[in-house]
Amino acid sequence: MTDENMAPSALTDGPNSRITHPSTTSSGYRPDRVNMSTAIDLTASQERMYTDSEPNIAASEASPKVTQADEHPGGWDAPKPLEKQVQSSPHQDCQQQSDSIALLPRHSHDALRSGPLEQGGSRNPDQLNPPESHDMLLLSSNESSHAPGYSDLFFDLLFAACLNTYSNAVSLERFSNVAAFLGYFTAIWWAWWSQAYFDVRYRRTMRHQPFLFNSCQRVIRAAVLGLWVAFSTTPSEFSRSSFTNFTLIYGSSRMALALDHAVVLLFDVFRWRRGQSLLHAAGGDDIYHSDDELSRLPSQRTTARRVARNDDMAAIVRTHLISIASLVASGLFWILSRLLPRSNGVTAPLLVMWILGVAIEAAAQILNELSDVLSPLGKGVLPERLVLFGLIILGEGFTGIAETLNRISPGAKLRNEALGGAAIESGGWSGDTILQAVSCVLIIILQFGGYFHRATGEINCASVTIVLWAYIHVLLHMSSALLVIGLKKILSFQNTLNAMSKFFNNPTIYLPNTPPWQDLPPEQAFQPYNDGDGTSPLSTSGMLSGISAIISVIQSNDGANIPTLDQAQKMVASVVGLAGGSAQAQSLVAQANASDASNALSSRFAPSLVLPFKSFFEFADNVVNPDSINKYTVKSLFQFKYIYVASAAYLSVDIVIKTMQSSRDRKLRSFRWAMALRFLFACVLVLLQVVFTVFDGAPSTAALDGALAICASVLLAELICQQIVDGLQSRIDRPRAPKQRHSKLNWSHSSIAAHRQAQSNGSASVSDKDGEESIEMVTQHNRADASKQHSSH
Repeated sequence: MTDENMAPSALTDGPNSRITHPSTTSSGYRPDRVNMSTAIDLTASQERMYTDSEPNIAASEASPKVTQADEHPGGWDAPKPLEKQVQSSPHQDCQQQSDSIALLPRHSHDALRSGPLEQGGSRNPDQLNPPESHDMLLLSSNESSHAPGYSDLFFDLLFAACLNTYSNAVSLERFSNVAAFLGYFTAIWWAWWSQAYFDVRYRRTMRHQPFLFNSCQRVIRAAVLGLWVAFSTTPSEFSRSSFTNFTLIYGSSRMALALDHAVVLLFDVFRWRRGQSLLHAAGGDDIYHSDDELSRLPSQRTTARRVARNDDMAAIVRTHLISIASLVASGLFWILSRLLPRSNGVTAPLLVMWILGVAIEAAAQILNELSDVLSPLGKGVLPERLVLFGLIILGEGFTGIAETLNRISPGAKLRNEALGGAAIESGGWSGDTILQAVSCVLIIILQFGGYFHRATGEINCASVTIVLWAYIHVLLHMSSALLVIGLKKILSFQNTLNAMSKFFNNPTIYLPNTPPWQDLPPEQAFQPYNDGDGTSPLSTSGMLSGISAIISVIQSNDGANIPTLDQAQKMVASVVGLAGGSAQAQSLVAQANASDASNALSSRFAPSLVLPFKSFFEFADNVVNPDSINKYTVKSLFQFKYIYVASAAYLSVDIVIKTMQSSRDRKLRSFRWAMALRFLFACVLVLLQVVFTVFDGAPSTAALDGALAICASVLLAELICQQIVDGLQSRIDRPRAPKQRHSKLNWSHSSIAAHRQAQSNGSASVSDKDGEESIEMVTQHNRADASKQHSSH
C-alpha cells in the first residue's frame, strides 16, 4: 500500500464522538503485522485527526453517552464525514493507477478478508479488525499497486546493457567460457535482486515526502544507476580473466545500498519520534485507554498493544541494522579481494571471498523475514519484478537474433565477373538460414509462453519461503540467458558453414578466370584446408594461401560475404603489415602452430586497443592460425552442447517455481498432470543433449541443420500438451467416486448379504403364514358370534 492510498479518518459523526482512527486502506483492511516500507505522514494525517477530535472531547464530557449502534448504524464500514473529505478524487486514482500496469493475474481477497455481509448490507463487526488510532502504521509502498513503477523498469533495463555487452565481448566455445559467464551472471543477478528486494521492502514513494528525504533518495538512486552503467564495462575483464575493476564496482554498489538503508532508517525513526510527541501532546493515554472508549470498540484492546508498538519499532530498526551490517561486510569482501595476488583466472581465495559476500547478504535477508516483523511478501510486486527480469532476458534474445541477422543480411553472396562484373549479386539468405532464424524465434516465444502458463501474481506462502522462491529464479534466468546467447552464436555458425559449403562446392565461381584457377577441382581446393590445422594464408603456396585467405574472411564475417581472391589477398596483406612484415608474420605462424594459440597476434597489443577493433583482430588471429573445416566445426559445435540442457533446466526449474507458488494448485490433478508432462519433455531434451555431447567428431549436415528445429519442436509439443490438459481441466479435476474394495472382499460381503436376505425372506414367509391363519381364525370366530346374536333375536 502506498502513501497515496492512505487517508486519515476520524469518527466524528456527532459532538459526543471521541473515537479516532488512523489511516486505513480503501478496503478497510489492515495487515496484522507491521510493515517497514512506508510511514504514514503524521504531519498531514494524525495532526489533523487530533485537531478535529480535541474540541469534540470537551463537548462529549457534558453530553450523554451515545452507543456504538447510534453513532454507526452500519458498523465500522459506515461512511464517516471526515473520510468523505479526505478521499482521493477520481483524478488522483487514475493518476496512481497509471504509474504501473499489472503483469500477472491476481485474486481478489477483499471479500475473504471482510467476511460475509449481514442483513442490510453491513458487515459483522466481530469479523473485522478495526484500526487503532494510536498505532503508527508502516505499510508497504508497493502492496496495492500490484506492479513496479517506471523507475523500477528503468533500473531493470540497465541489466540488458550488461548482458548484451557480455554476449558480444566473450565467446562461449569451451566449458571455461560457460563457467565464467555463469559466474558473471550470478553476480549481476544478485546485485539486481538485492536492489529489487530493497525497493519492495523499504523504498518510499516520492509523493508527499519531505524534500530532503526525496533528494537523498534521488541522489543515491542516480549513483546506483551510474554503478550499473559501470557494470557494462566489466565483461572485457572476464575475457582476459582480470577482475580488478569489477570487484571495486561491485563493492561500491553494496556500499550505496547500505547508505540507502541508512537514509530510510533515519527517516523512519524521525517520523516515529514525531508521531510519539504528537500523540503525547494530544493526551493519547487519557483518550485511547479509558474504559468507556474500550467498551465501544468491537474487539477490546489492552495497554499491552501499546507496549507492543514500541517493540515493533525496535524490531524495524533491528532489521535495518542487520541489512546495513551485511551489506557493508559484503562490500568489504568484494573490495578487499582486489588485494589478493593476481593470477590468470579465478583462484580459490578469490572465489571464497565472493561467495562469502553474497552468503552474508542472503543470510541477513532470511533472518529479517524470520523475525516476523515485516508484512507478507505474497501481495507485493516481487513476482512482477522477477517477471520483468525474465522478460528483459528474453528481449535480449530477440536483440541478439536481430543483430546477427542484420550482420549477415547479405547472406552468402555469389559474385562472378563472368556474369557481369563484381557488382552483380545473386543468392542471399539460404533456406537453412531462414529455418535457423525461425527456430530461434520460436524457442524464445515458447519459453515466454511456458513461464506465464499457470503463473500468478500472488503467492500464498510465508515470506521466507517467498524469498527462497525468488532465489530459485537465478537458475531460471541463468538458463534462459545462456540459451539466448547460444542461439545467437549458432545462427552465426550456421550461416558461416553454409557460405563455406557454397564456396567448396563450386570454387571456380569466386576464383580468377585463368587456367590455373579454373582448372582447380573442388576436391583439390577442399582437401588441403580440411586436413590438419588448415593452411595459413601466409604460406608460400600461392594457390593454397589464396583459398585460405577467402576462408578466413568468410569465418570472420560470419558468412555474410564470400570475397573475391583479390579482396581476400588485400585483407591478408593488411595483417602482414600489422605483424611487422612478412618475416614477423611467418614467425607468428610458427609460434601459433607450436602452442596452438588462438590469439597469437592480438596478444601483442593492449586490450584497450584490441577491443575497439575486435572483429579485425579476430580476423588477424585467424589468418595467423587458421582452423580447418573439421576443427572449426567441432569448436563451434560446443554451442550445441548446452542448448538442449539449458532448455531442460528452464522447464525443470519452472516446475519447482510453479509448485512452490500455490498450495491450492498443488492439490489439483490437472496441475500434477501438467507438471509431470513438463518434466517428461525436460527428460527428452536431456537425452537429445546426451546424443550431441557423446558424439565424437563433426556431425552430419542434416543433424546440424535440424538441431534448433528439433529443440523448437519439443518445446512446441510440450506447449500443445499443456493446452490439452487445460482444455480437460474441468474433467480431470472433477471429484471422483469412492474406489471399490477388493473383489474377494466384495464377494464375501455380497454372500453374507444374500444369506441375510434369504433369512429375512424366510422369516417373512413364516410370519405371513401365521398371519393368514390368525386372520382365518378371527373370521370364523366373528361368524360364530354373528349366528348367536341372530338366534337370540
